[in-house]
Amino acid sequence: YIDDFGTSLRNRASRFEIDDDFSTSFLAFQANVQAMREFLEGAERLVAGPDHLVVFFENPSELRPGGGFIGSYADLAFEDGRVAVFDVEDILYPDRELAMKVVPPKPIRLAATSWGARDANWFFDFPTSAQKVIHLLEASPIYAAQGTVFRGAVGINIRVLEDVLRISGPVELPDYGITVTAENVLREVQKEVSRQSWTRGSERKNILKDLAEKLLAAARTFDAEENRRLIEVLVSRLENKDIRLFFEDR
Repeated sequence: YIDDFGTSLRNRASRFEIDDDFSTSFLAFQANVQAMREFLEGAERLVAGPDHLVVFFENPSELRPGGGFIGSYADLAFEDGRVAVFDVEDILYPDRELAMKVVPPKPIRLAATSWGARDANWFFDFPTSAQKVIHLLEASPIYAAQGTVFRGAVGINIRVLEDVLRISGPVELPDYGITVTAENVLREVQKEVSRQSWTRGSERKNILKDLAEKLLAAARTFDAEENRRLIEVLVSRLENKDIRLFFEDR
């Protein structure tokens, strides 16, 4: 329909003397329509399943060229438009099982002799960082044994969670004895993941999974105004690069 509208508009405009500014704007419009079509077609295939995405939870307080240290990540998969898999893990979990030895960039060698997913968010270009993290995750026996292939990656940081919490309101996490708000989410999450970190291992990251599930459940009940605000927030965070996207045609 959009293509037909664009063609009709161009045909009508050709009957008049149109300046170069209009022609330039129309070409930009066509390019945006094409990009939107490709995005929607890809999104439709993705949510139909069974492709997997990896979601990077980046911590901007631990600086990395790619947007912050990936302390945790989620394996996300859809089936028939619904979330079929949403597993949040500590980034160290697949790294511990990784037998492949990769020489890291020279600066990283001061802290590690082998490159792992935890240090692969190393490139200012997000697609390059995403490809490297995905490669190292897929090489870990945790995913290699199942033949899991990640079609793409989404990088988000704490600012996105804060914005969503401003729309949803406080979220109760009774298992942790806390109520999470936009004002305290960073403090409470850091407190939980730091508590007995050596002995608790990946268990300490469960708070992120529990919080994400609560926010997803809340989003399903948003009214029209809340959905409008959510879209505005996501668009703003995309423009600010607090959300980054990378997809591979695999």
